[in-house]
Amino acid sequence: MENIWDNPSNLPEWDDERFRRIEEEDGLTWNDNAGREACKALYNQWREVMAGLNGLFSYVREHTGTSEEFLHSQKNMIFDEARQVAVKVRSADTAGFYVLKMEYAAVIRKSAQFVSSQVLAMADMGFIDSGHTAVVRADIDSFRLLFRKWVRTFEKDDYEDEWGFFV
Repeated sequence: MENIWDNPSNLPEWDDERFRRIEEEDGLTWNDNAGREACKALYNQWREVMAGLNGLFSYVREHTGTSEEFLHSQKNMIFDEARQVAVKVRSADTAGFYVLKMEYAAVIRKSAQFVSSQVLAMADMGFIDSGHTAVVRADIDSFRLLFRKWVRTFEKDDYEDEWGFFV
């Protein structure tokens, strides 16, 4: 059985070979090294956020009148959104179209903001010490800066967004 501290983020490490195999199977030649490296850095930073969340939630304290069920559901909700970020970052790396990359980026931003605000809300409600939340929020701020760099690597293409959103 794997110890949580062997992989505190509970996310797999980035695997460049996995993406090469996908590209070879699809007959693609993907030469966007700047975009791939920015995406890899983004993913690895999110692994730091996940590790911080795991540590943070080991310090959750219950309050009188608050059910254990409530705390459990709050933690699950936050972790579900946090895992969504990781999945979308990994998926965005293999997305070939600008519209798809932007769609993934929008979901990533929304989910990361949700995690950040929910952690703050848990601290405001007194379930988590605000000092502990500062570390996770600093990791999310680092993620946000890497996110901005990553989005700048997107190249607009001729593919039209039939919904007219990412034009």
